[in-house]
Amino acid sequence: MFKNRNFLLGLGIGLISGGILLQLMLIGTSGQAASNISNDLDSLTDAQLESYAAKLDMQVYPKETKLYTEQELQEKLVQQETKLKASQKPVEQPAAAKNAESKSDSSPAKEESDSKVSKESNDTKDTKETSLRITSGVTLTQVSKELKRLGLISSVTDFVSYGKKKNITANLQTGTYVFVGTPTYAEIAARITEKSK
Repeated sequence: MFKNRNFLLGLGIGLISGGILLQLMLIGTSGQAASNISNDLDSLTDAQLESYAAKLDMQVYPKETKLYTEQELQEKLVQQETKLKASQKPVEQPAAAKNAESKSDSSPAKEESDSKVSKESNDTKDTKETSLRITSGVTLTQVSKELKRLGLISSVTDFVSYGKKKNITANLQTGTYVFVGTPTYAEIAARITEKSK
């Protein structure tokens, strides 16, 4: 059939056996490399480990540092907010002091207390922290829906059209962002498109 049948058969067997031997050598060296890496990590100082982690865009924390998941962070923020609200409640005045105030000019005092309450409510609204998490592969529409759910924007379509004008979609960065109060569209856009340092 073929003139050089034996030659081609030998060439094929040689290529196959060479490929198998190459794979065996690669498996052997990767096992040695893994053991060398674990030995190297044991001998690193904290500063060296942090510098290597920084090169890989990672962070190293001591064991004692408490790290929170997204859900734990939300629970912690809610707890702190309730504690803050509880500490801001006015202290009950004795009945005699209340009667003395009511006999005196009550309308200006009432207006002052109303203005204080409205200022306090505005302060609490302005200091409300809301966190947004953006994961890889999320679209601008999905981010807008999440912002709407969190109460940071009033309209999903308005923010999407604003984002298309400002080309936010191409620059979305993954991460967790904390917004204080009610930010503007420009502030939100600047925050979710800035590169982490």
